[in-house]
Amino acid sequence: MVETEKKYPLFDTLIGYLAKMEDLINTMMQTETEQVLNPQFLRILKNYLLNIYTAEAEGKTKLMYNFCFPPEIIHALDAYPMWQEAGSVGNSMWGNQHLKYIDLAEENGIAPEQCNAQKVWIGALMANEAPKPDGLVYASQPCDSTNILYQVIQNWYKIPTYTLDVPYWAHNPESKFYDERTVPYFAEQVKGIIPWAEKNFGLKYDPEKMKSIMELSNKARELTLDINELMTAVPAPLPSITTITTYLTLTTSAGTQECVDYCQWFRDKAADMVKRKTGALWEMNQIEEKIRVVWIYIPIFWDLLMFIDWMGRKFGAVVVQDLMGYNLAQPADLSSEESMFEGLAKIILDMPMGAQSRGPAEYYMDYLSLLVKKYKADCAIYSGHMSCKHSAAISVFIKEELYRQTGIPTLLFEVDTMDPRKVPSKVVRQKIKTFFEEVL
Repeated sequence: MVETEKKYPLFDTLIGYLAKMEDLINTMMQTETEQVLNPQFLRILKNYLLNIYTAEAEGKTKLMYNFCFPPEIIHALDAYPMWQEAGSVGNSMWGNQHLKYIDLAEENGIAPEQCNAQKVWIGALMANEAPKPDGLVYASQPCDSTNILYQVIQNWYKIPTYTLDVPYWAHNPESKFYDERTVPYFAEQVKGIIPWAEKNFGLKYDPEKMKSIMELSNKARELTLDINELMTAVPAPLPSITTITTYLTLTTSAGTQECVDYCQWFRDKAADMVKRKTGALWEMNQIEEKIRVVWIYIPIFWDLLMFIDWMGRKFGAVVVQDLMGYNLAQPADLSSEESMFEGLAKIILDMPMGAQSRGPAEYYMDYLSLLVKKYKADCAIYSGHMSCKHSAAISVFIKEELYRQTGIPTLLFEVDTMDPRKVPSKVVRQKIKTFFEEVL
């Protein structure tokens, strides 16, 4: 890694927090408690952010991408994959330093109802405190706010942009919404990134390098599917935070050995815990698992301690799956270039949140019904992010239909998952407390 002067507060503040969290978990791991936490994802994310400076020192092209797009093809082009939400959402996880960027963006015309998952970066670029990408690649999912705000980023930076037109219809032949044109059409969309990058930045695509990257990607995704299955065990072998950390690792680092190593550790840990018929809550805190929760929307990023620790200690509750954690993408077929790009297209179509939100409401409902039954959930919690109008429109339908199909209750409430000023932690925790005590 090239040592250089730090100059991007949006990244540098987050790097500092990640280092502190890594030290904290390392200290916890020195105790005799069974270790079901691993700071490796913190190191991966920290090094990923630091690599912006290495990329700039080496003159690498920096390509920004959104959270419904994986980094494999960017790695294959030997460019730096700049995941925008790693800066925006990542900063909301630790402290309140990101709030000034939200305010600055809104003071300069970004609507309050638009999403902070992009607004934080927009405020930081206005303050000249975020790195500038050379190009922008984003998938047109899962929502209008994402599409509009990526246009703001494009127009501010005045950089070449490649937008993937994500099909509405399903790619699984078993779905009643299946359309045989979905995968071939979208595979061509994905493959089109190559000539675009070659023309605009002089990058060279190496098919053999791409295949090697996809082999590592496949290994990580196979391990993730194993973790999904192991988390169906009662008691749950891994803590609630595993779902979001696995998503973060795949979205920053799929196609790298570090990502494979991380997923391998957790798969092996879960397998060992299931074999010994013990759960994460007991091994970490000597607490019996009492409530299995499916968190049917995105976590509250500014209060991950609630997600990680509070629900478990106070109620014996464990989040067995959440919207971002259920990575259902299958490994790609690498037998030919055509099948490889079709496999990558399916991975993007199956990206968390994008997979559930890009089509009819049945996509979302079928996914939730499957999760509740598969993971033997006792209840569901929907923390509706205020900017996600597409999901808010069907939230009551989801609650009623989930009860009809599975018999479990669902807690609905609104919150801004990146801004604690809208609905504070005290209010959220009281809603969950009341739900657990009175409904279950």
